[in-house]
Amino acid sequence: MNWQTPEGKLYRSRFEQDGVRQNPAQVQYDAYLSILKQRVKERWNVASVTDIREATTVVWFVVGNDGSLKSLQLAKSSGRVLLDHKAMAAIRGSFPLQAPPKTLLDENGVINIQFSFRYMVYSPYSKNPWRSNKEWVVD
Repeated sequence: MNWQTPEGKLYRSRFEQDGVRQNPAQVQYDAYLSILKQRVKERWNVASVTDIREATTVVWFVVGNDGSLKSLQLAKSSGRVLLDHKAMAAIRGSFPLQAPPKTLLDENGVINIQFSFRYMVYSPYSKNPWRSNKEWVVD
């Protein structure tokens, strides 16, 4: 199964990984989510955030059957307006996407997704070679 991102990048998912046969719907979901995560990663710009060490923003959003962003909500604030704004802007800027496969849609014809954006800045004295780290978890 192949998916093409709007930028023309091709993502290939495998039906078998590590010799274990996967559920085709799970493979489709993983492929679609991988494209979405990459687009969000490219748009999450926190370089201007310098006054905090660690924070987490959680957002909930709905993807329509046409690949559009139907709704976006702040589920949990990081306590920093700028970080919350940048997380939501990264999601907004990642749409529209390719229409998702019909098998991924719920009874309302949408996909509900929750992302957690985690921002961490390490001390220059820590053993971690990176000055800052940003990551997210898909719940």
